[in-house]
Amino acid sequence: MTIKAGFCILFIALFGNHLIYENWEGILVCFAATLLVPIGVELLFEKKIYTQIISIAALLLLPAYAFYPTFSSQLLILPYCLFTIFLAVIYAIDFFNKKKYFKFENWLPLFALGYLTVGVGWLFCFIFEIKPLNFNSTIVGLTAAHFHLAGFVLTFHTWKLIQQKPVRNKGILKVAPLLGMPLVATGITLTKLGFDAKIEMVGSLLFIGFVLVLIWEQFRFAKTQKGIQKLLFQISAATLLFTMILAMFYAIRSVFPHPFFTIPNMKIWHGTLNVFGFGLSALLAWKRSAGSKPSDRL
Repeated sequence: MTIKAGFCILFIALFGNHLIYENWEGILVCFAATLLVPIGVELLFEKKIYTQIISIAALLLLPAYAFYPTFSSQLLILPYCLFTIFLAVIYAIDFFNKKKYFKFENWLPLFALGYLTVGVGWLFCFIFEIKPLNFNSTIVGLTAAHFHLAGFVLTFHTWKLIQQKPVRNKGILKVAPLLGMPLVATGITLTKLGFDAKIEMVGSLLFIGFVLVLIWEQFRFAKTQKGIQKLLFQISAATLLFTMILAMFYAIRSVFPHPFFTIPNMKIWHGTLNVFGFGLSALLAWKRSAGSKPSDRL
């Protein structure tokens, strides 16, 4: 983890102007892919080789974004894209072969990998300069980051949380990841197609409401933990609460506009805090938890 983080920081330092000022959403994808996704893969699968391959493939995204837009960048993302799809497919095969679909909460890790695959699809579109529905490149890049974080990491985190005994609102938490991302995506798409922006606002606020329930349960669960694990869960929940407040103000911008709540500011503050404050803290806490008791992988 330390080596990968150092490598990411070094690479950003070398290509700072291009990445930081022109493509921060690309940095979000790189950090999510290199630091967060491998932990999730490690906790979902028992084969270390999968974690090693996804880690190496994810590191290739750094030069891919640095050299964008070139043919080299297109080649460099292919290992990450293909292996991510491979993981989703083999998990789905195992899921249906072992008839895990009879337990509703078992769908969550499958959806998490599905969201990750969608994120990879938007990453592919960004690097290959494909613009679905004529979205600009910034939106395409941010969508890739969003599906890595709000899709994969948040859904995986929810699945882990509802397995814990102190959690009460399991019914809401089981359904929230399955509805939240589609609601937000549908709202944004409808706005792009010319429908009333209030539809997007309602979908976003519903998703935020789901996340607030998650945050409440996470704070309650954190009280049952000790030491660094407790601290990590608390940092994760507190950061997620702050980023959801930012998201709420951004969602209602069509009714209550404010100059701060723009895409450039949101991708820097909302996105970065979710990567390091929420995502990394939560996944490191679950990794420590998995190492201190028998595995509860599916």
